[in-house]
This record gives sequence, C-alpha cells and structure tokens, in this order.
Amino acid sequence: MSDSLICRVCAKQGETVTRKIAFAEPTASDIRASVCANCWSLWLDQQLKILNEYRLNLGLDQHRKTLEMACRAFLRLDEQADDTPAVGPEVAKELGNLPK
Repeated sequence: MSDSLICRVCAKQGETVTRKIAFAEPTASDIRASVCANCWSLWLDQQLKILNEYRLNLGLDQHRKTLEMACRAFLRLDEQADDTPAVGPEVAKELGNLPK
C-alpha cells in the first residue's frame, strides 16, 4: 500500500508518487514529499507538450534545466503555501493544455 500526503498542487490527500522520477535531487525528493501521483501524471502529460513545444534536447544541460524549472513551476515546488501560482495545472487547463 502506498503512503499518502496532502498534495501541494491540488491540496487534496493522495497517494505518493511511486513511479520513477527522472529529475536529479533535490527535485525528485521534493516531488515525492509533496506531489500526489495524480498530479504527477498531469505533469507527465504536460512535460511531453513542453518537450515538443520548445524542442528540448535532453542531451543538453540547459534543456534539462529548462524542463526541470518548468516542472518545479507546474508542481508549485518553489512557492510558499500562500502564494498564488503563476503556472500549474489550473492555468494549463485554462489555456486548453489539459482536460477540464
């Protein structure tokens, strides 16, 4: 049985991410500690769009850093609890990038 947490993205209780996280520390630990599996799945969908839109080559350091920064922003990892998110799943939904 998976552990659960209160997700910083959706503010609901959910299961922790058990899938492989392809980001270096501390991002991988931050994701496991504060993002539910459902929101991680939303990020994986968004990640593909970002990779295609920006034509990122993950063989290049700067491109990996760009993707990691987008991930941290999407999952609200660098925000304080009372910050209004500049990006995230709700914004992506408004822009038509995620199903409503």
